[in-house]
Amino acid sequence: EMGDKKGFEMTEKLIAIGSHGTKVYEGGWQTRDAAIKRIPCH
Repeated sequence: EMGDKKGFEMTEKLIAIGSHGTKVYEGGWQTRDAAIKRIPCH
């Protein structure tokens, strides 16, 4: 169960980064708007 959860979390991060341009920071999730302000969107 722990392994499945870990995989799920990693997948969610990849989806967020790829589909929404949201970057995961050490402090936690940043909203899409916050990410746009910090990093260039291509």
